[in-house]
Amino acid sequence: MNSTPCNPLLLLSQATSLCASIADYIQKVSGHLHDEQSWMAVWKMTGFINHHYDVKVTLDDIAAAGSICRSRCCELFSKYIGQTPNTYLMNYRIQKSCEMLLETNRTISEIAMVCGFQSPSYFSYVFRKETGLTPQDYRKKVNLAI
Repeated sequence: MNSTPCNPLLLLSQATSLCASIADYIQKVSGHLHDEQSWMAVWKMTGFINHHYDVKVTLDDIAAAGSICRSRCCELFSKYIGQTPNTYLMNYRIQKSCEMLLETNRTISEIAMVCGFQSPSYFSYVFRKETGLTPQDYRKKVNLAI
């Protein structure tokens, strides 16, 4: 398989940026940082998603990562992240697929599977819905801009 070497500094920078964005958003939600247990649960759940986005992840899995029930999981995501757990998971998968489309020569099908999508067609549907472009068009358009 032909792929561009991964730049670890770029990946570290992107991961740091994502964490900083989440922290900035959470700080904007007034009065909620005092609830340390809730914050730790959210941190554990988002960390779980970030490390397991490539496999099937259920709401039960996410809630278990934070040692809370499903309804509390949804409540905390809404309060601290401003999204449902499933929306956060889907957005993270799309973000990772965008990185792979730009940094590797993997096929669309390979990227779909590696990013946790059940099928390439579902991946293409979700990707287009979220970005306005098909994965192939995204790869072409962004590579032309570089």
